[in-house]
Amino acid sequence: MIKDGDFKMEARALEFLRNERRTQANLGLPMSLLNLQTTPSDWSIKMVAVCATRLVVPPRAIWTPLPADGPDGPVFSVLAKGRVEALLSISRRHVSRLSAGTFVPEGLIASFEAIMVGELQSEAYRVRLADLAVAASSSMVEGKQWKGYCPPMQEWYDRCRLLEKDSIAKLRFRFEVAQGAEQGSASVANFQDQGC
Repeated sequence: MIKDGDFKMEARALEFLRNERRTQANLGLPMSLLNLQTTPSDWSIKMVAVCATRLVVPPRAIWTPLPADGPDGPVFSVLAKGRVEALLSISRRHVSRLSAGTFVPEGLIASFEAIMVGELQSEAYRVRLADLAVAASSSMVEGKQWKGYCPPMQEWYDRCRLLEKDSIAKLRFRFEVAQGAEQGSASVANFQDQGC
């Protein structure tokens, strides 16, 4: 039998989550942090905000990015506050420093078996690409027609995908350089060990 006081802790946790998501929606977080020419009052931006998961990364804490083939599908995050450092996970070689307002392509970072470490108290918001697409396509934009199987999208959606593409290109380059430097160092050490 369930008693009145059995679920007080769960009720408090749900109330906290409800208030957190309400605040996110009112501020349009995380999409309002990106230069997408949007406003927090846009209901499609609020829709993304309600679906976004808030992450708190304390200093020196490890943030493990989610792979693109994970159960939630591809995700990205937006760093809202603070600063994190992207590192190759085994060697801890520095790859990049990410600061507030940065688009974080988690799938790319995970594909390089990398991690992010908080340098300052940081806050990020994780968004599933599926949620982003639903929010962007949920409005029937006046005068726009479906193109094949693709519904009309909000204007900010294309800007967001361009930002994603640009972020991926820049970070991929940095990760490839870091991996190359790591492999070069290993080759030199191996060469020296052989007495050459």
